[in-house]
Amino acid sequence: MSTTTTIKVNGMTCGHCVKAVTAELSELAGVDGVDVDLTPGAASTVTITSSGSLPAEQIAAAIDEAGYELAGPPTSVAAAPDLISLVAADAQSAGGCGCGGCGCK
Repeated sequence: MSTTTTIKVNGMTCGHCVKAVTAELSELAGVDGVDVDLTPGAASTVTITSSGSLPAEQIAAAIDEAGYELAGPPTSVAAAPDLISLVAADAQSAGGCGCGGCGCK
């Protein structure tokens, strides 16, 4: 299940800052993508997509290594499972739904 973690980072002012933060976060195990909404003069929003939850300490260390600081604690949201897969799995466990179209017999 993928997880989206959002952090606020102080001190980022340019494209070089974005590259430095993106590179450090991308090296963390399980990170699939990093998106930065640069806001010079304020805390920039960084969204990290990963295959699981990331320890806050690892995120803070990566931001520190890039030369910046977190503006607050990370917030994480796990993606909801695919609804169709859940319904099909439930139907399979009940002996199939009988529609003939979904293959859950």
